[in-house]
Order: sequence, then C-alpha cells, then structure tokens
Amino acid sequence: MQTLPAFLPPAAALLRDPASIGLLQTLQRDPVSVPFLPQTAETAWTFAAGSDDPPILLLHGFDSSALEFRFVLPRLGQRHPTWAVDLWGFGFTERQSGAAYGRAEIQTHLHAFWQAHIRRPVLVVGASMGGAAAVDFAVNHPQAVQKLVLIASTGFTGPPAWLAGLAEPLREAAVEYFRQRRLAALGWSELVGDHTTAELIRCASLPMEMPYWREAILDFNARGGYRIAEEQIRAVSQPTLILWGERDESIPPTDALKFLAAIENSALVWIGACGHVPQIERPGITAGHILRFALQ
Repeated sequence: MQTLPAFLPPAAALLRDPASIGLLQTLQRDPVSVPFLPQTAETAWTFAAGSDDPPILLLHGFDSSALEFRFVLPRLGQRHPTWAVDLWGFGFTERQSGAAYGRAEIQTHLHAFWQAHIRRPVLVVGASMGGAAAVDFAVNHPQAVQKLVLIASTGFTGPPAWLAGLAEPLREAAVEYFRQRRLAALGWSELVGDHTTAELIRCASLPMEMPYWREAILDFNARGGYRIAEEQIRAVSQPTLILWGERDESIPPTDALKFLAAIENSALVWIGACGHVPQIERPGITAGHILRFALQ
C-alpha cells in the first residue's frame, strides 16, 4: 500500500500511475519565511539528487503543481541536482486565509525558497505560467540563475487585461466554471474507461482539493494573474533555451519566435507531434534537450 504525505488531499490515493505516485511519495513540506506573512509558509517541494552542475529548478504552470514534472524530474535528477517547487498559491504549498497571492508574493516566496534550499546559481525551467515566473526570477535575481529554459511560456500571451477588473461574483463564477469543467472531464474519462486521460486530469485537479484553493485563485485573478512586460523579457541576459510543441493550441507557437527575437542569447527547439505540455507529452525528448543545454 502506497504511503503518501499527510498534507495531500484524500483523492491523491486514487492515482494509479507509478510516476505520479512516486513523485508524491517524495514530496515534502518545509517552512519558508516570507515578509508578507506573519508566520512561515509550508512549502511543498521534491528533489532528485544528481551530482553534475548546474543544479536545476523546475517551475510549474497555472493552477498546477510539481506533479507536471513527474516524467522529466527522474531523468534530470539522474545527472543534476533537481528541485521542483510548488509556487506560492499553487500546488500543495500551504495557502493561508487573508494572504495575498499576486506576482510579487510569488517571486518573494520563490526567492526565499531558493535561499533556504539551494543557494547557488541554477538552471531554471519554467513551463507556461512558470516560464513567466522564471523570466521574472532571472531578471530580478541574476545571481541566482545561470541558465533559463522556457517551455511554452506565457509572457507575450498572458491573462487578459480585463481579468483584474471583473466584479467579484463574476470572478467566482469563472473559477467555479473552471473547476466544474475539470470534474466533468474526469467523470467522463472514468465513465468511458479512458484511464490515461483520467490520470492526467486527476493529477491536474488535485490542488483544487487543498484548503483555501478557491480563495487563493480568486485573489490571484483579482490581481491580474501573472503578467510580465516585453521589456522584462528583453532584459533576460542568461543563455536561454525555448522549447515549444508544434501543435500547441493554448499559446500560439508564434510566441516562440517572439521569445527568440526578444532574448539575445537564446535558441529555439520545436518539439514535433506535441501540444502545450512537452514535459508530459514528450518527456524523454524534453529532458534530453534540457540535459544537453545544461552541458553547453
């Protein structure tokens, strides 16, 4: 019988994929001190103990968790010390009632985690919204970031500007609609026996079962989501690898060319037969590109 951390929601016990279960079994929470809270933030993270430089830090996308790296983290961790952390307000990191969950708090928390656990320059891998957070981190804390990998990153495409201006009832309705769509998709997948899709949706849905999930998402959206300016993208000085699925239907592949043009020391690799999440759809290819880039 699998033993999972006590802070995970009961639905975690329904997972069946060995990669999902294996990552959750290694997940831990430690207190991280941040100035915007009167007490520490119990922060969820996992680690694979490779020995080669540089160390690697994985940042997940919107309303996701370290689980989205369940297929690539073991591959990367065979060679490099590799951390995956759940960002403030997301994943299985503790949420606290009445706290702020904006971009500034996410960055402050991320830097505090780096100071507490890593304390040396890393190769930061950011997927989707995690890519925007990675750009932010690289520009604001250049001493902490040696290289950058952006996987289908937001930045040129981001949350709509009107998001922060929505009345609270509309924001609440949007969040509930988002939650119900996931639950409906999960129910349908189980009904028709599509266990692969059901496992994917269950992994993506687990954070919704955490305490104060709704409050954190509502506050995040009320603050406009995670938006970065083109000027900030152009300010990235670290060597950067851009990975993009050729069939990405969530963020236009043309954004990959914009990142390539904006970041001076960058290279773009297209991943064939792949959509928005190469780390799940093509984990071997994705990890291979990251490992080769780490050695350059």
